[in-house]
Amino acid sequence: KIRGGVQEVGAGSALLPPDVAGEDADAALERAFQSGTFDPASPLSAAQQMGAVGGAVWVDAGMSSPPMLGGAPLSTRSLRHVQLTPLGGSRYRLSLAMPGGPVDAVDASGKPYDFDLPALIEASR
Repeated sequence: KIRGGVQEVGAGSALLPPDVAGEDADAALERAFQSGTFDPASPLSAAQQMGAVGGAVWVDAGMSSPPMLGGAPLSTRSLRHVQLTPLGGSRYRLSLAMPGGPVDAVDASGKPYDFDLPALIEASR
């Protein structure tokens, strides 16, 4: 496996930390996008809602919700548009490649979706 440097992840290239393989990042994103459903209006916690199908990968990685856009969780189809922007260290911002330019995904509170990539990879295993 090639680790670190600029590698293809999701729909584009991303600068990865020295200990992260692009294929591991892709596999983690694929698994995370297949894990459960989430309704921010539900009285159940994200872990309770998402744990039933495929594991709560995003929650296990320390996030409060899955990535969202327009008030709804991103669908599995969104995976082909995912772009990761390095924020420093092992943290990344998740956005979607759209015709008018990238659009940041958000969490359930509306904040940009910033996450720890190695934590997501570990949670997806």
